[in-house]
Parts: sequence; C-alpha cells; structure tokens
Amino acid sequence: MIRLLALAALLGPGTALAGGASGVGPADDFEIAADFSSPLPLVVLDYGNADGTGLDDGTPDLRIIANPDGLSRPGDPPAWEARTRLELEAGPEQAAKGTGHLALRGDADSERALPLLDLPASPRWSLIGSDRDKMMLRGYLARLLGKDLRPESTPGARYCEVLLKREGKLTYQGLYLLSEYVEAGLFLAPEALRSREYVARALERENRETPEPPATSGARSYEAVYTAPGVDRDAVGGELSRLTAQLASNDRREFFTALDSLDRSAFIDAYLICRLMMNYPEPGGPFYFHKNKGGPLAAGPLWDFSQALDNTEQPVDETERKKLFDEIDPWFSRLLHDADFITALQDRFFTLERERLSPEKLASWVDVTEDSLGPALDRDWHRWREIYEADDLQPLLTDDGDLRQRRTWTPEQEILKLKYLLRSEVNLLKKDLDALRWKTILFPKGQRTAQSFILVLIFLGGFFTLIWYARRGM
Repeated sequence: MIRLLALAALLGPGTALAGGASGVGPADDFEIAADFSSPLPLVVLDYGNADGTGLDDGTPDLRIIANPDGLSRPGDPPAWEARTRLELEAGPEQAAKGTGHLALRGDADSERALPLLDLPASPRWSLIGSDRDKMMLRGYLARLLGKDLRPESTPGARYCEVLLKREGKLTYQGLYLLSEYVEAGLFLAPEALRSREYVARALERENRETPEPPATSGARSYEAVYTAPGVDRDAVGGELSRLTAQLASNDRREFFTALDSLDRSAFIDAYLICRLMMNYPEPGGPFYFHKNKGGPLAAGPLWDFSQALDNTEQPVDETERKKLFDEIDPWFSRLLHDADFITALQDRFFTLERERLSPEKLASWVDVTEDSLGPALDRDWHRWREIYEADDLQPLLTDDGDLRQRRTWTPEQEILKLKYLLRSEVNLLKKDLDALRWKTILFPKGQRTAQSFILVLIFLGGFFTLIWYARRGM
C-alpha cells in the first residue's frame, strides 16, 4: 500500500485547477473553447435539439475525428460518422460517467458495421466510462495486460475524449474507452463469438452470510449468457456444476478428471491478470467462463476492473487480498494445490517477468499511457473532479498503528499510486509463487496428502539408512 501522507501534504486537496483546464471552460458548463485540440481521437455525439445533460439514452449522430498528424480538433472532417442508437448500461456504473452502448444505423434503420479506430468492423460498440476508475487508467491497463496474455478473449479498446453537442453547443464529457462491444462480462464482437460454444458465469450463492468452505462448495450454480446455435443453455449450467463438484472432491480420480477438462493456460493467465491488477472478486461473486467449439473450459473473459489496484472502499491488506482471490471457490483454491498447475503457473510468470512483466516494464506502461494522454488527463480530472475527490476509499491502519491514506487529489498522485502498486504486486506475486513451490511439495492438501506422506516416509527412511551406514563405518 502506498504511503500517501507525505505526498498529500505536498499535493493535497485543492491543487487541481478550479477555474478550468486546457481548452475546457469552468465547471458551470464545461464548454469547449475555440482552441481545443487533443492528442487522442475525438468522439462527438450530436444530440441536436434533444433535451438532456451528459451522456444520455437517445439517437445522437456520431462523428469520430482522428487526424493522421496526431492532433484532433472539433472542426476537422470526421474519419467516421454514422447515425446511432445509444443506451446507457444499467447497474451501479449507470452514473454521471457511466458506460454507454452504441448501435450504428444505416439506411432504413438497418445495422451498419464500421471499423472504428482500426478495430474490427462491427455494428455495435461500447463507450466505457466509470465514476470510480479515475481517468479510466485501471480499465485501460487491464486491457493492455489482457491483450498481451489473452488477446483472443480481451476486447480491443482505444482511449478517446468524448464531446457532446446540443443545440450547437459543444461540451466536454471526459476520457472514455471506445471498445469492441462488451456487456456485463460478455465480449460480443463477432470475431470473438465465432468460435465459441458458450460463455457462462457463476451465480452468487443465495446464502452469502454463511458461505461454505471452498473445498466443499460443490453446489455452485451457473448460467449461460451466450450459446452457439444448437447448444442447450440448461446443459451448460449442469456441466459447470458437475466440474465444480469434481474439483471440490477429495476423490483423486474425480479431481483429475475435472483437471483434464480445463484449459489450464487460460486459468493461469486469468490468475496472473487478476493478481497483477489486484482485481479480487468476492468469494461467491460472479466469475466468467467460456468454451470454444471442441475445446476445453477456459477462464474469462475478465471484466470490470474499476475497483482494481487498491480502489475498493475498504482497505485490504496483503493476506486478505490473497485469501479473497484464492477462495473463488473451488477453482483457484483447488488448482493452487495441484503440483502440475503450480509448476505451469510459476513457469509462465517467471518467463513473462523476465521478458515483459517486470516491475519496471509495468511501471513504464503507465508512463507511456500518461505521455499519450497529454492534456486530456487534466481535462478529465477537471470535468469529474467533484466525484474523483469525493471517493469513499478508507485509510488503511497498519500494524505499526499508522494510517495510510489511499485517496488521491490530482492526476499525478493517482499515476504515482498506480505505478507503486504495480511494482509492489509483481514482487508480492513472485514471493507467493516461491512459497507455493515448497508448500506443494512438502505440505499439500486434499488429493496430494497421501503422496506427501509417502514422500516424507521415503525421506526419513533414507535419512536413517544413511545414519545406520555411517555408524557401521565408524
């Protein structure tokens, strides 16, 4: 956890610009100035004379300006334009800076597919925003990591600045991610679904007050959120429930039968992405799975990183964080006691850590992102400052009795915090994987107990045999 007490004294509340930001007017209307320009693509949504404020449901005309010289201005010719139907996503993210889904329309209100910002052509797109994820840095970094490790199940996304036009007046809405269409965890781009047999999610248990231990929680239920033609949706839930029970079983044959049905590499990458991003789903909360036609069951797609990298309301220390993630029952709580899975996990991580996931490399991703956003960082903070600075992050009480502040009040503080956390989490994960090696060999649980007992007996027998020979030789 980053110690922000000294930092807050230097860059505390109120240091952000109060009157305006580059090219954006004061907080009474956030009107775009005549000299506004951006190093990012501009997404302009023109609502005409329709009433409303902010990003609203409706049928705005879409214009995307992305100039080859790397500088976009509202008056420049658009690279793409279309009629659209925009719907805000329901749920907790439906807020002032929530996510909206765009359906591109052609003649006679038909679907129209366009390859926006060099992403694959599609008639449906998502404008991803979040009140909680400041400047969308967590969502963007998570997608960078996902594209690096699991490109086939990670939606492509590009940073953009969103402008809203009503009655001829342009106002600034902030930093968003223009993404291939995703909704509630389901990556719905045609390219992603072409090979899928199904996508499913785990349902929360009805009794959350007294959750069963991971090793015995085989009664978990699931629902299919997508099935290919001809696939029985009810059968998908039954298949996943059966696999859950097999993984939770202490019967070695049942356990290894379940393991043979899994794409271990996908579960390994899901573990690494969530650990490195500190994205720890609650035990019993939703978790997604997918199965390609004729293939094994895989983890993912991963979704919703707005609370990643120490962005939960209540602080979570290192021990609690590991416990939260390892208790996604019974998947990782059981897989992390299988020697073959742990060995493959270690090999994958240490190879990646040497090549491109070192602490320095991950921190450099933040630096490169910061440089690419330029003045958009200050503009977005100016637009959403009231919400960003009123977050509910509670301080962490350390073992020494100190209070460590987790809130930030400027873009610079937020970026510094993310870089620190990424470096720390890589080092923590490295330490945890080293510890898992010895835990698995010497004191594993469940299905490995008998084998371990035999290994210990062999070791003790060899030890006492050496002593016996040594005594005979004296």
